[in-house]
Amino acid sequence: MYRSLNTRLLVVLLISLVATFSLTSIALANQSITSSGPLTRILITDQLNCGVSHTGDTSPEFFGDTACGTFLVAGAGGTGSQLFGPTTVPAGGSATPRTSWTQVSQSAVVGAGTSADPFRVTTIADAGTTGLRVTETDSYVVGQEAYRTDVAISNSGNAAQNVIVYRAGDCFLQNSDQGFGRVDAGTGAVACTTSTDPSARIEQWFPITPGSHYFEAFYATVWARIGAKLPFPDTCACGSFIDNGAGLSWSLTVPAGLSLTVSHFTTFSPLGLAPLSTTKTADAATAAAGASAVRTARMRQYILVDFMVKPPWRRSKSAGLWMDRDGYGTGRGTYLNALGAMNR
Repeated sequence: MYRSLNTRLLVVLLISLVATFSLTSIALANQSITSSGPLTRILITDQLNCGVSHTGDTSPEFFGDTACGTFLVAGAGGTGSQLFGPTTVPAGGSATPRTSWTQVSQSAVVGAGTSADPFRVTTIADAGTTGLRVTETDSYVVGQEAYRTDVAISNSGNAAQNVIVYRAGDCFLQNSDQGFGRVDAGTGAVACTTSTDPSARIEQWFPITPGSHYFEAFYATVWARIGAKLPFPDTCACGSFIDNGAGLSWSLTVPAGLSLTVSHFTTFSPLGLAPLSTTKTADAATAAAGASAVRTARMRQYILVDFMVKPPWRRSKSAGLWMDRDGYGTGRGTYLNALGAMNR
């Protein structure tokens, strides 16, 4: 009996140690960019959920903190298409059936939070055994109202694959689960807002990569659209005060052995102002898996938020800002004379 009791105690101790280690591992797998803000915390989980805290609010900006993330349809348009996304999405049951991402790795937070060296987290996940891999880089420059997300999709298979990439969330702006919507027809940016006033606060998905489609609607309708594996329909329930969600989607064909990248800003502006209006195109249509594509951006206006690009970058003496090269110190430099002076 004494031995039996000791054995049971040993088993309990081992279970406790395993549970503690597992919880520690889970915690270490989720990275948060923390700073003085105004985005004081940008959480990225190893399942590609996102969570944001803003100095202007006491609650996180998405429902349940992490009802936001990256989703992908592999084999889009085919009979065997499959949806991949985060394991858990608060109140996101309509985005089903869905298979969890296979986590590969997640970096620690790197960078200094400056324009020359933004804070960055890189998260890599596989879409099961499809041969598709997502490499997501989230970056933030302290003092700005927006952070940037770059989602690279590589295809290690022997044939091209049609995919739909979604970046979407269930809005909880200004401590409220309800709001209105807004669309910028010129840029394709979509937002949840606190009112229909043009100066109202926004929670916005602003596309950098062309070809995106937007959606703003009742939150479960947004998730259901993803669950149905359909591109977003370019519609907005803008004038309806509802428990809303919103996001962007891109329909892509990823060639065998190559990769494509989609990028956007997520903006939380207390003045209702958006990031720079930009277009961005690749010098080459595709890049080999793991390689960086040199892309050219054209500025159309300045509004509030500096254009966050991968360093290094250079400023124009006459016009305020030039963009230098894409790819954190790799690639050919592309210099762009910005239109108009910086309005600060």
